[in-house]
Amino acid sequence: MLNGIDPILIFNISKNVPFLKSFTDKKIPVATQLLDKIDLPIIPVYLSRELTGLIIDTESKSLEIETNIETTQDSSGNADKPFINQRALNNTVKVEIIGEKDSIGLTLLASLSDFIFPLITAKEVTMTYLNGPITVFAGLLHSFNISQNANDTKRTVSIELVRQGITGAKQTVAIPSNTVTNIAAAAKPA
Repeated sequence: MLNGIDPILIFNISKNVPFLKSFTDKKIPVATQLLDKIDLPIIPVYLSRELTGLIIDTESKSLEIETNIETTQDSSGNADKPFINQRALNNTVKVEIIGEKDSIGLTLLASLSDFIFPLITAKEVTMTYLNGPITVFAGLLHSFNISQNANDTKRTVSIELVRQGITGAKQTVAIPSNTVTNIAAAAKPA
């Protein structure tokens, strides 16, 4: 709990709606089908013992970044500044939640997992998790698991959300002027 605010899991559901766009090219009518998204109201699930009977047991966040470093040398053997290329791979949040078998929150999470299952392949659902420094916005559901023990009334819910990197960030390095001069001199015919 951060400043009295309970942890929250938000289901962001949208609906893919096809629409036809027709245009004429050289007097031949052509219709193309495009997809548009309509956002539906969000579904918040507060992870609070008082409201939903759910308790956060453990949570973790990890960022996975791929870094490639290329070093070069000029003609005199001096090393130039390295070229660094980084690419964001994953932003992963793992949460384990404990709840009683008859809690409203556990029933809600189980039913929502069944509801969103067919929407996942259509890319119509993302999830946001907020609890202090452990956050992920518009994450994709990577795994959802509910486990129980026969000798206990408690259930454990494991949720893993992943936000995958889209683009790589490249660091540009200025080429020293003496390198340009050496390249130009080497390119001149003798």
